[in-house]
Amino acid sequence: MALLDQLFFANFRGVPFLLDASEKTAGRKTVTHEFPNKKFRYVEDLGQNLRTFNITGTITDPLYFIKRLALENALDQEGIGVLTHPYYGVANVVCTSYTIAESPKTLGECIFTMVFQEAYANIFPENGGDDTSTLSQLLQSLYPYFQQYIASQFTTFFKRNISDAADKITAFTGAIGNFSTPPNTVDNALDIFTQQKNDLNANKYSLIENPDQLGNSLTNIMQSYNDLGKSDQDSYTLSSNLFGFGFNDVHINPTTQELKERINNRTILNNTINGTILINLYQSAILIPYKDDQQLLAVSDSLEQKYQSLIYNNLPENIYDQLQDVRNRVRTFLDELKVSISKVIQVIIPRMTLSNLLYMYYDGFDNEQEILSINDIYDPTAISGTINIITQS
Repeated sequence: MALLDQLFFANFRGVPFLLDASEKTAGRKTVTHEFPNKKFRYVEDLGQNLRTFNITGTITDPLYFIKRLALENALDQEGIGVLTHPYYGVANVVCTSYTIAESPKTLGECIFTMVFQEAYANIFPENGGDDTSTLSQLLQSLYPYFQQYIASQFTTFFKRNISDAADKITAFTGAIGNFSTPPNTVDNALDIFTQQKNDLNANKYSLIENPDQLGNSLTNIMQSYNDLGKSDQDSYTLSSNLFGFGFNDVHINPTTQELKERINNRTILNNTINGTILINLYQSAILIPYKDDQQLLAVSDSLEQKYQSLIYNNLPENIYDQLQDVRNRVRTFLDELKVSISKVIQVIIPRMTLSNLLYMYYDGFDNEQEILSINDIYDPTAISGTINIITQS
C-alpha cells in the first residue's frame, strides 16, 4: 500500500496504471534563417508546438500480467487515443514508443516507459482548395441539421418543463439583444432581426409545444443575427461574444424522468444556439480581410477552442460529423491563407522616430496605423528596442 499512497492513477484508452514519473515537452515550431557573411539570424515562428509526454507508469497486482497485456494492447492500437493525466487532464494522443521493464526481484510488478505525442485528426483532406463561395454554401447547409435536431429530440411530456424552456428562451432573447458594437442598419437588417426576436419571445410557449417551428425560429434568428455586423469582423465579434450560452447552467441531478427531460431540452437548446453561432463564426472568419498573420492566428485558435468546447456537449452523431467536416475545411482554408498574408516579425532598432522606422522598412507612411496598433508606442518621436513590424505580403 506504500506504493499506492505515493502515486497517482492515470490511464490510456481507459486502461489504468500508476504514474511514477512524467515529463512534458512543449514550445514553438520555428524555422531559423541565417545568411552568408551576415551577422544576422531570423527565427520564423510557425505556431505553437503540440505537447509530448514522457511517462513512466507502474502496474502492480498479483495478476499483473492481465493488466500489463491490456495496457500493451492499448499502446499498440492504431490511431488517436485519450490519455487521462492527473496533472494535465485529458489529451488526445498517439503512443509513438514504449518499453516494458520486469525483474524477478519485483514479482507482480512491471514498469512501462511511454512516449505520447498530442495529436488531432487529419485536417488536410485530399481534395482541398475550397473557396469562400463553396464554404459559404456548405455552412448554409448546416442550419437544417439543427432544425431537425430540435424537431426530433425536443419533448415536453412534463408540463413544468415547458416553463423551464420558456425561461431559457427569455434568457436567450435577452442575451442576443445586448450588442457590444452598433448593429448594421443597411437593408433593414436590424428591423428584420428585431421582429424575429420579438416574435420568438412573444410566441415562446406555442413554439415550445411545436418543436418543428421552434427549430425554424431559432435558426432563422441566428442567421439574421449574423447580418447585424457592419463588416465581417463586426459579425465575428458579435457572434463570438454570444458563444457559450448556457454553459454555466445550474447542474440538475437526473433523479426523475421529468428532470431527465429537462436536462435533455436544455442541452438541445444550448447546442442549437451555440452550434448555429459557430456556423456564423466560420462564415465570418473566411471573409475577414486579415491585416496580418497574428490576426489570422488569433481567429483560427479561437474557432478551434469553441469547436472543441461544443463537441463535448452530447451532440448527435450526424451533426458532429457535419461540423467536423466543415471545421477541417475551414482550418485548411485559413492555413492556406497564411501563405500569402503579411506576417508580423520582430526587429531590434536603435533609438529613432516612428517616421524614420516607417521610411526604413516601407518607404512611406502607408503602414503607420498598423505599426501603432501592434506596438505599445507612447512616444512616436523616440522608439527603440524590440518592435513588431509587418512584412509585405
